[in-house]
Amino acid sequence: MKKVKLIYNPNAGDKGFKLSLDACVTAFQNAGYETHLFRMHTGLDLETLADGLNEYDMLAVSGGDGTVNQVLNVILPRDISIPLAIIPSGTANDFASYLKIPVDPEDAVTALVNGELTYCDAGLVNGRYFINVCGSGVFVNISEMVDEEAKDTLGKYAYYLKGVEQFSSCVPFRIRVKTQTRVFEEDVFMYFILNSAGVGGFNNISAQASIQDGLFEFIAVKAVPVMDLAVLFLKVIKGDFLEDNRVIVIKEPYFHIEYLSEDKQFLTTGVDGEKGPEMPVEVKNLHRKIKLIVPKEG
Repeated sequence: MKKVKLIYNPNAGDKGFKLSLDACVTAFQNAGYETHLFRMHTGLDLETLADGLNEYDMLAVSGGDGTVNQVLNVILPRDISIPLAIIPSGTANDFASYLKIPVDPEDAVTALVNGELTYCDAGLVNGRYFINVCGSGVFVNISEMVDEEAKDTLGKYAYYLKGVEQFSSCVPFRIRVKTQTRVFEEDVFMYFILNSAGVGGFNNISAQASIQDGLFEFIAVKAVPVMDLAVLFLKVIKGDFLEDNRVIVIKEPYFHIEYLSEDKQFLTTGVDGEKGPEMPVEVKNLHRKIKLIVPKEG
């Protein structure tokens, strides 16, 4: 019998995954998998799992992008090549949405056990791995600013409300960006380095995104009058900005970003919805680094 290690975060999203746990285990069993559980909680080190993971046929992770990020930072540094399957149960689930994994946990398991193996790019920022996004600025770090009660009550709409609240106090900051082909400085309100198409629950920011091309999409909103920022931000989240000269779009495998402003408000980055390193950051694309199980198309 095949074996799956199911790691789940009981505090992810609306904390409701536990109500679907038995149905998920049953779906795994019906597909011929012996299921071993690991419940994440404060003070329990994920690294204790590392030595035994290679004996499994699948590593299933239930949580949001931040939970997946924690798991990646256990398996990738150790070259553990077990296929990863994501069961979305976080607040935004940006990467799972890009993969078209069903939101219902039982449906997600069914789609994944009948899915197919593929490979996707990973990011490395100052030695830390990520799967979906690294960035900074207004809206990028929203998930850190929204309290848990608001997330539980409003879900991803808590992010939207916090974003509207930020309009009144947002300030631009200056960055220097170095890639393999160019160096430039710019005053910006935000920047994303994206692997998939979305961040913060906005799923169509980069319609041309690919998780297998060895490239990231760098998207930055230039400093504009604050009264114009709301309209421009709407264009960005709809992906309707390619012809707008107030938005910078670059596809590259490597970025080095320095923070040049005296105001330190946005010095710290956000990585997969969690607090990331402070700038300067060096971001590399690790081509096809992650072994991934995804639903079959059609």
